[in-house]
This record gives sequence, structure tokens and C-alpha cells, in this order.
Amino acid sequence: MDALLSEINQAGTGRGLQFELFKPEQLRLRPYYAELPIAIKLVGNYHALAGFVSDIANLPRVVTIDHLVINQQKDGVQIFEAIVHTYRYLDKEEASEQAKRLLASQKKTK
Repeated sequence: MDALLSEINQAGTGRGLQFELFKPEQLRLRPYYAELPIAIKLVGNYHALAGFVSDIANLPRVVTIDHLVINQQKDGVQIFEAIVHTYRYLDKEEASEQAKRLLASQKKTK
């Protein structure tokens, strides 16, 4: 995950964008994978922002972008706010532990 976070950062700075926010949120464990949402806020021109999205789409791992908002400033600069989600599969031990947690939480709700 650390390498992927670095690649996302490089995708932005490599396009000349300025990060005003890069905040990884709490890791969310699912039955077979982990999801890490990252709140971002970038400042730059439209073409740099489009290039950043293209670079993210071409990363070797699955990364999604949602809750996207682009605001135009008076000086022609755009502010791009979004939540970037990165994913990874759980290893066998993590998946087993997560399955136990899910089973325990289902028993408590019954």
C-alpha cells in the first residue's frame, strides 16, 4: 500500500499539481479485500488534472475516484477534490480473521 500511495502522490506532483490535502482514512476490511479511502485536494490547471486522472487509471493496481468536485477559481485555476480508493486482497491469515469477525458480528445481531 505504501508504494501505491507514493505512486498516487507522484502522479499529482509529476503533472505539476499542488496537493492541499492527502489524507488516508481508516482502512476498511471486507471479506476478501481491504479498501483504503484517501481524501485529496489538488490545485492546478484542467489539463494537469485530466492527466492526473489518466495516470491513476493506468496504475497497475485498482484505484477508483469518486465524490469528485472540480471548482474553477477566478484566476483560471481549478481545485479538484475527491476520494481516491485503493484496494488490496487480504492474505489467507487476514481473510480468515476477517471471516471470524464477520461471523461473530452476525451472531451478536441475532
